[in-house]
Amino acid sequence: MTKRMSEREKRQQREQRNQGVAQMAQVSSSQAITEDDTQFQVLEDVETSPNAPPETQLPPTQNRETPEVESLLPIVDNQQEAPREAARPQTPLTPQTPARAPRPAAAPATREESPERTVEENYRERCRALERQARFDMVRHFTKVKLAESLVLIFGKLDPDSDDYGDAAKRYLGNIRSWKHIALRTMKQHVTDLLDIDSAENGIGYTLCSTAELKDFFAARYSTANFEQVFSFIQGYVDWDRCHDRVHAFARTIYVNLAIRMKRHLDWEADPHGLNHAWDKVLQFFDVMATRSTFDDLEANHFVRVHRHASPRKRKRSEAIHPDKDEDFVDCDAGPRFPSNASGEEDD
Repeated sequence: MTKRMSEREKRQQREQRNQGVAQMAQVSSSQAITEDDTQFQVLEDVETSPNAPPETQLPPTQNRETPEVESLLPIVDNQQEAPREAARPQTPLTPQTPARAPRPAAAPATREESPERTVEENYRERCRALERQARFDMVRHFTKVKLAESLVLIFGKLDPDSDDYGDAAKRYLGNIRSWKHIALRTMKQHVTDLLDIDSAENGIGYTLCSTAELKDFFAARYSTANFEQVFSFIQGYVDWDRCHDRVHAFARTIYVNLAIRMKRHLDWEADPHGLNHAWDKVLQFFDVMATRSTFDDLEANHFVRVHRHASPRKRKRSEAIHPDKDEDFVDCDAGPRFPSNASGEEDD
């Protein structure tokens, strides 16, 4: 009886233990299982071991009630496990690099991509605009009188002590001096060529002295092409066909008067004992020749400008005369005509 009671008690103990194991399986399935917990031993049901005594084996009904409980982790106290997990270093299985912030998408390259380059390009563009404005200031005034106004027009209000103002003013004045030098040198050669041509045609241009005679001589030889030849800095920048008659009158006046001064300077070089028309006199006249009150109402913008990227309009050509209607067309000996038949052979 004692033996049976002991077996019954053992059976009850095994049932209680199996129930506890089932509860452990439910709780452990909700917890994370890591590979570092290999130090804990997996429970094995000793009753299923082939070496276990017969009385320790479980009946089939008990095995069906607790399926697949051979490998389960024991329940540990959270308070006891926390220090252990804190002490264990959390070493990742594979080396990881620190996360980087996503790089912004590269914008398409444009001319304005670099602020420094933009400032430089804008400055060069304004310098080109200042040079263009200086050409029209020169053709109207032939001096540096419009320097300050042109700088404000192109660059806006600038500090006179700034580097930009000094560099821009230096460019402007350098162009004015260079164009003046080239114009005077070209006019001297131009007048010499006109006199040589007139002399070759038995003209009396070299002997002319009075202002009225010289005026008629050079006025007859004025043209916009000759004006641009002398003042080459304006060549290709003015659409003369669209300019007002006042502009043409001004250009003719400048051309004739400067040519007269240059003719008298050439006479002085040939005979220095005559009236004093040295080179200094020509330079002085050049600086004041555009200040006559007759043209006070004329401004630089009255010269119709040609677009920078467009060529001047071509002058219309006169219609060509057909050779059959041209009286000056000369027929040479053309020989007999071709036979009338297509083969070119003579008929029998």
